[in-house]
Parts: sequence; structure tokens; C-alpha cells
Amino acid sequence: MIRLGNKPGGAIAAIAATVLLSLPATRGGENERVRPLDDYPSSDRVWLGSFGAEVEVDPATDLVAARAGDLRWLVEDGERVVGGEAVALMGDRQIRQSASQLEIEKARLPIRRRSAINNHRERKAGIRRQIEELHSRLAQSDLAEAERELIGDALAARLDEERKRLESQIEDLREQLEPDWMEEELRLELEQIDHDLERNRLDHEELVRSMEIIAEHDGLLEIAKEGYVRTSDVVGHVRRTGHAVASVQLADPDVRSERPEKLGVLVTGPDGRRFEGTFTRLQRGPGGRFASTTYYFDLETAADGAAPPPELSGERMATIHRFLPEPARIIRKSPLLFAHAAEINRLGWAGFVNETWPDAEVVFIGPQSIALAKEP
Repeated sequence: MIRLGNKPGGAIAAIAATVLLSLPATRGGENERVRPLDDYPSSDRVWLGSFGAEVEVDPATDLVAARAGDLRWLVEDGERVVGGEAVALMGDRQIRQSASQLEIEKARLPIRRRSAINNHRERKAGIRRQIEELHSRLAQSDLAEAERELIGDALAARLDEERKRLESQIEDLREQLEPDWMEEELRLELEQIDHDLERNRLDHEELVRSMEIIAEHDGLLEIAKEGYVRTSDVVGHVRRTGHAVASVQLADPDVRSERPEKLGVLVTGPDGRRFEGTFTRLQRGPGGRFASTTYYFDLETAADGAAPPPELSGERMATIHRFLPEPARIIRKSPLLFAHAAEINRLGWAGFVNETWPDAEVVFIGPQSIALAKEP
């Protein structure tokens, strides 16, 4: 349940005075008596007001080029497309070049892998040759005791240092020949080659996605331009056949204070058929929170299954209502204000309801009506 209510005081008096002045004074209104709750009609929605609406049957959404370039259509003119589907590509030459380069990289993959393996083998052979050369130099520096006496202590010490350096180099090279080290080096090199190809593939896919023109919704494709187009050119449309959209520009705070997804609309056609609509989106105008906001509703088929006819297009009066969480008894405010203004002013709407229908629970209090349900 949603419990809402107005506080008693001057605000209620002002509202009552406004309503009383704006409505004709009839005997029926003056003599309105409170009835049992079950005598009031039941509904799952509350009327918020009637407003001017612009209805468009078979609306079309523009397809706009995000950049300049050669345009290639992926779908034929007049074909049905699905929302989220790519219908065209911008920069066709750039995409073809990227795709060609990717195919070259794929073809070179086995060659790169074989080359890496061959290079790996050559490195192993080169390390073995270096070890042999270092052993040869080490052997040359190996002096007998008599030879060491002849060259003197200083030179002999330098030769000893050189031998240690050669032995250290030999040890380092031998470590590089260890199977685990060599296999790991080759594995990483091959993984890098595969990674490079995968990165090129992802770059190509990202390029294609950035060039795609996407259909926002299902409909029929209408091609307007082909070949080279400029940035922001409208290159086509996607028309939603069998659909209708009602747009209502609202500045009324009572309506705008409601959560948009809880709102619905009702539009009557020239033949008397009524078409209900569900909220889809809103667009705020410039000027901050005080500016008007346009609410968009998708109109559904009529009760007899008829689709919105072309004659429905244009300016129409639309009734906006708020859906309730459960069916409730709907009581119009204006007759109660005529007959019980003083009590409503003193108690507020919530207090008046509590005193008049003590077994009722407030579901919603709107600008025109109150929705009540019996407490369980």
C-alpha cells in the first residue's frame, strides 16, 4: 500500500478554493453525500489529467553516420531488421584493409612459429659454441708452476682472475642450456606470437564495431544514401510498421512527480477506438527542473485487435493515468470538496478519509482522485 496524505491547513483551503472556482456549481455537487466504499467504482489506475499529445503512426528512427567515409549497406532496402542489428558499415575501405591485414597475419602464423623454433635451436647451438670457446681460452690460461714463477706473481694473479671470470661465464651459459629454462623461453615466445595475432583480431573487431550503424529497434529498413557520406548525414531510417508513439509534453508537477514507469496513456482515435500506451522514455528540455519534459508512450492495439490507423497521427488529447499496485475504489475529489471543504481543510485528505471510511486504507492520493482499499 502507498500511504500519502496532505496536511490540514491553508494549503488545503487554497486547493479547495481553486477547484471550487474552476468547476461549475451544481446541485449535485453541493449535495454530494459520502457513500459506502463498495459503492464507488474499482480500477487498477487513477486518472491524473488530460493533455495534448502528438501521435505518430509507423514512426521512423533516423540512421545517422557517426563519421565521414564510404558506406556499405549490410541489409537490402525494404528488408526487416532486428533491434541491435548492424545494418551498415562506415569506412568500408579501412575495414577491408584491416581485414586483409588480419588474414595476412593469420597466414604468417605457422611461419612465425617455425621461425621461433628454428631460432631457438640456433641459440642453443650458439651457446654450446660459446662454451667450447671459453673452455679453450680457459685451457690456455692454465699454467704450470714453473711457468707461473717465470711470469711473476702479479701476472699470475691476473691470470687467476681471468680464469675465474671465464669459469663464471661458462656456468651462466650452462644454466641457459638447462631444459626447463630453454623450454620455458620457447613457450613464452610462441605464446607471444599467438597473443599478437589475437590482439590484431580484437583490434579489427573493435574497428568494425566502431564503424557499424545499428538499428535501435525492429522495423523495415529505408535506405536514403549510398556511397560516400559525411559526418551526421541521415543515411536511412528504420520504420516501425504497425506501431504508434504518443509524445506528451508535461510541465504539470503532479504528473512529473510520479515515477514515469508507473504512468500510462489513453488516446482515442477518430473512429472512437481507444489505444492504450505504456511509458518508454522521457526527454528533458533545456531550463533545468522547471522546464517541460516530453514523455513517450508506445501505443498498443485496440481492444478489438486493430492496429493504430494512419488517421491517428497528429495532435490528439491524451489521458494520463497512474497504475496502482492493486485494484482499489476510486473516489473523485471535486464532489467531496464541494460538500466537505471545511472538514477537508481541517483534517487534510488522509484525515478525512480516516474519519469517513475508518476501515479503508489509502492506496494513492492523486490530483483528481483518491484510491482506497479495505484494510485486510
